[in-house]
Amino acid sequence: MTDSSPSPARRRTRPTPWLDTVAGGLDLRRPRDADAARRVVDRADWLNPSDRALVLAVLRDGQSVSALARVQEGCPRSLRRRLGAAVARLTDDRTVFVARHLGAIAAANPTRARVARAFYLHGLTMRAIATAHKLSLHTVRAHRLAVEGMYEASRTEPKSPAATRQPDRTWR
Repeated sequence: MTDSSPSPARRRTRPTPWLDTVAGGLDLRRPRDADAARRVVDRADWLNPSDRALVLAVLRDGQSVSALARVQEGCPRSLRRRLGAAVARLTDDRTVFVARHLGAIAAANPTRARVARAFYLHGLTMRAIATAHKLSLHTVRAHRLAVEGMYEASRTEPKSPAATRQPDRTWR
């Protein structure tokens, strides 16, 4: 018996225009707080050009994702996923840390700065970074862990001298 349905590898997701018309082009994933949206738009310069254009078009210019997908002849779902990933990166504290300290990281180790920029700001995977920069996956992972350590060290508040002083245990 032969099955006329396409194989799972050939199956494609069909666009759902009824969903876009029901929602009225409203992107529910958009930050509702104006300050949060402004903060994301201000940080959009850290992204690669395609993600920057998407974030600015949706959050600054107010275009809907479904309208952008129609112009690009793409799927609204994939654009929403890209937008969500870009906004999540821009609101992550590690990304802010890397963007603000990239000059110091580059002065200490230029390769570490390239890895940090590609991983935290551009959102590439470690394997893609290793391929693009001709590094081993182990090297990329080591640089990423070093940046994570720098971020964690910056988060911990330095203890006051009184808090680090040992208690007096002499017999009285």
